[in-house]
Amino acid sequence: LFYQPLVSLADGKMVGAEALIRWRDAELGDISPAEFIPIAEESGLIVPLGDWALEQACRQLASWQRAVPMSLHLHVHVNVSGVQLLQNDFVERVRAIVDRAGVRPDQVALEVTESMLIDNLSIALPNLRHLRDSGLRISIDDFGTGYSSFARMVDLPIGEIKIDRSFIARMAQSSAGEEVVRAIVAMGRAMGKRIIAEGVESELQCRKLLELGCDGGQGYLFARPLTPWDVEHLLKQQRPRAVVS
Repeated sequence: LFYQPLVSLADGKMVGAEALIRWRDAELGDISPAEFIPIAEESGLIVPLGDWALEQACRQLASWQRAVPMSLHLHVHVNVSGVQLLQNDFVERVRAIVDRAGVRPDQVALEVTESMLIDNLSIALPNLRHLRDSGLRISIDDFGTGYSSFARMVDLPIGEIKIDRSFIARMAQSSAGEEVVRAIVAMGRAMGKRIIAEGVESELQCRKLLELGCDGGQGYLFARPLTPWDVEHLLKQQRPRAVVS
């Protein structure tokens, strides 16, 4: 697992990290998740793989908190496959993993894609509600790409929306691109959700997102995916990044 920091746009401080699984083979080199995750889902191996990723991420969070007392506010994001979410015992397994790691449930955010939810809503929704009621955070990843209705979004047990990077990239290309992001942020705010922008790569994007009311950001402007040791070093050296006005 590598970890990409999530940053508060208001003061530039790291508030969390998304766990990103990577496969580096001695003979084949780096294998893209876009290649091996669909195979893992088709074969069913995504279930033990997903459990492993969640447990490693939770244990890593506990390790950071022990090493850097000022990081007790930190939370970790872990992606969840639709195959995992539809397992009958998924909720119980998640609860057990978080308990074993010794972190609070509210320090763990499970990321599910908008399109996956739409395709499996009748089965996924009860599991998401149970997870939320257990104290875990539920985050919608790649928001804006799944064509869900606003009415349906109101009923989902989510606390956070992550705006897809494609919308952030379009902000600098046209006023229409900026207005789409403005509409997403306004909708999320109206529903009481936290808003995180993915793919933030420039100070201009950062300033505009802050003006629009976006809470957090993730992207190369702040950091690329890092090793656990690099994240720990970053936490120890962290100073607020000045937000240019």
